[in-house]
Amino acid sequence: MQTLARNYGVEEFLFVDDVFNFDLERAKAICWGIPERNLKVFLQIPIGIRGDRFDEELIILMKRAGTHFIAVAIETVPPKYQKLIGKNLNIHKAM
Repeated sequence: MQTLARNYGVEEFLFVDDVFNFDLERAKAICWGIPERNLKVFLQIPIGIRGDRFDEELIILMKRAGTHFIAVAIETVPPKYQKLIGKNLNIHKAM
């Protein structure tokens, strides 16, 4: 990202990664590294971050990193089915 932004003037990045925030610490490190390197870029995550794998700190870091669009993936709602597929989504929190 740094090379593309500084050497080629790229201003916007789309993360086409439906598990961008599966590893919460990795996602935070990416978002922390952008302002740390003084990159003036914008981010989009259009495919959807995991609705059960983010917290307030990640949202703050995403904003600081230039994120202006995210989709939140909510695959299923009933707790019975969430348990079956290994999700831990709090529907009220996601809303």
